[in-house]
Parts: sequence; structure tokens; C-alpha cells
Amino acid sequence: MGKAADRRMASKAKYLAELAATDPKMFQMEWEKRMDGWIFEIRTRAEKFANAKANPMKPAFEVIAKAQKILKEIRLNSGFNDHSSINVLTDEYCKKLAYLIDERLYRLSIKPRRK
Repeated sequence: MGKAADRRMASKAKYLAELAATDPKMFQMEWEKRMDGWIFEIRTRAEKFANAKANPMKPAFEVIAKAQKILKEIRLNSGFNDHSSINVLTDEYCKKLAYLIDERLYRLSIKPRRK
């Protein structure tokens, strides 16, 4: 990322940290909005990554890393701790890639076979 993108990300993280400390309900709405956007971006990148010949695109783990940075900044400034957001984003990426490649690669609820 360039300097301007880094400043924007730091500004967003600072805003979210202040919001988490002062108005948790509004913070939750903002965080859900960002999660929805990241999930959409992850799905788009997964589709383009799976069809690399058509439109090469970087893997969605960059989006997840960006979310981790913002979450770390929020945690440092407000004490807010969210353990599930990164897992949700990672699971969404793995599910989408598995769906595009072979659904057997990733199953959330696998019952072991009994012999």
C-alpha cells in the first residue's frame, strides 16, 4: 500500500476505536458494514483467483490481513476484542474457493464415518 492508503487505514482504525469506546452499538453497525464489504471482496477475489487465466487477481488474504491490522489498532486503542471476525473472513474465503474448485475440499460439518 502507498502512504495515502496507509493514512486512510490508520484514520479508519482510529475512528472505529473511538467509536468502540464511546458508542458500542454504533460501532457494531459500522463493523458489520465493513465485514459485509470485506466478505464481498473476498468472494470476488476468490472467483477471480480460481479463474486465474481469465482475470488474475491477488488472493483474498490481503483483505484478511487488512482487517487484522484494523482490528489490532482498535484493540490497542479501545480494548475491544473480537475473536471471530478474522475466522469468519478466512472461512468465507476457504468455502468460496472450495466451492469453485471441488466442494469436497472444505466442509463445515463433516460427520466421521463409523466403521
